Amino acid sequence: MSIASSLEYLKTAKVDIAAAIMARGGTVNLGDGLADYATDILSIAPVSNSEPQTAKEYIRRSRPLSWPDYTKVDLTGQEVCYLTYAYCEMTEGMERVCALRVVCTGNYTLERGHIGESGFVSEAAFIAAGNTTIGFAGSDTGTTDYVCYRITGVGITQISQSDYTTIDGEIHFGTQQPVTEVYARLPNLSSSPKYMIGLYTRFQTLIDVSGIQTLKNGWSYSYNIEALVLDGWDTTQLTSLENTWNACYALKFIDGIESWDTSQVTNLYQTWYWCYNYQSDLDLTGWVVSNVGTIKHTWDSCRNIKKLDLSGWDLSNVSQATYLWSGCYRLVELNVSGWVTINFTSIDRMWQECMSLKQLDVSDWDTPRLSISAAWNGDYSLTYLDVSGLNMAGVGSLAPTVFQNCINLQTFIPFRNVRKSFYLSNSPGLSKASLIATLDALSDLTGLTSQTLTLGAQNNAKLTPEEIAIATAKNWTIA
Repeated sequence: MSIASSLEYLKTAKVDIAAAIMARGGTVNLGDGLADYATDILSIAPVSNSEPQTAKEYIRRSRPLSWPDYTKVDLTGQEVCYLTYAYCEMTEGMERVCALRVVCTGNYTLERGHIGESGFVSEAAFIAAGNTTIGFAGSDTGTTDYVCYRITGVGITQISQSDYTTIDGEIHFGTQQPVTEVYARLPNLSSSPKYMIGLYTRFQTLIDVSGIQTLKNGWSYSYNIEALVLDGWDTTQLTSLENTWNACYALKFIDGIESWDTSQVTNLYQTWYWCYNYQSDLDLTGWVVSNVGTIKHTWDSCRNIKKLDLSGWDLSNVSQATYLWSGCYRLVELNVSGWVTINFTSIDRMWQECMSLKQLDVSDWDTPRLSISAAWNGDYSLTYLDVSGLNMAGVGSLAPTVFQNCINLQTFIPFRNVRKSFYLSNSPGLSKASLIATLDALSDLTGLTSQTLTLGAQNNAKLTPEEIAIATAKNWTIA
């Protein structure tokens, strides 16, 4: 390598190193040489070894350096949407295309550019009437793998990718090309965000949306979405959260929803169903749910969620509350105190396979008529269970699966008005105090059909004949 080539190589390396230091939050002073960079590197804040706790933090730490850095863009007071196109993720042989349709008042502008130190830098602009498509290909899409597009207009209610590709230089309908990040402030958005972004997007920041009436199927089956920032939403007109994040298999964090006004929401069916990787702790104590009539499978199969605080929920309009946390394998804290459950008729499989849950207290629930098939089936870690608020007077049967595999249960504060046979033999470690409390709580069936409480040999061995007589005197058989 010649001296000239070596110097050119060092010059390029110097620029690249400086860019890398600044991209990681470090400071490079004007005139710094390679020798100064050792000091400049020390200005980089150390990377936290702790796991991210918010969507913003997760996006900041996960966004590749080659992507546009939207932390340098201020959305305040604007009506704008930035999209990162990942042209390197296209099917091999497909020509680069950008094709978008924007519903708005008047014209809208689509600009191609990049994010510089002071924000967006426009390289080319295209203008079209609202509700029409802008489509272009080839050199008009730029040259870098990750290209930033900015959409601006007035009264934008919908943005959608159009199914365009190119053949022999002409635009034809075809396959959408991947948008990997959305960064937007769209106050007038009225349609489901899923149709705005397609299924490739990993990160989405969408703030200050107001007036949206339904998020039914909002992001459902958006397989690649990992983090959502939904700050500043006005949800006073929102009526449905049915299937909102259903089958968002990669979704880990959502910011902004804890302060949502849900007073008009009537449907929480499958809201987070199959969000296998969702791990953000949720405190939804501020949600008003008194108009909700449907709440089934809401967090079903959220295998990585650990903490949920839902205390104080008024679910007086709900009858079927089944499979709510079924398959929440890592759930360790669940607060459902203060629930209004007066019209519950079924909690079948509600906590099924909550394998990490150790304690549960539903002592203040009021349930005059109830079905509880397999409600705690597979709760291997459960050691404390207070179900004294559950009224069994109207229960037709208590299947053997209600407490199946609750092998570590020690403290059991029993139901009220138990009149049907049931099983605790799957919990051989029950304390003697819990066993006696259970015998005391059995309804007196004198003159009625005898029922059986199956405790199993290990539990039976803890009781004296006199203690067992508490049950037999009420026409119960202890097995």
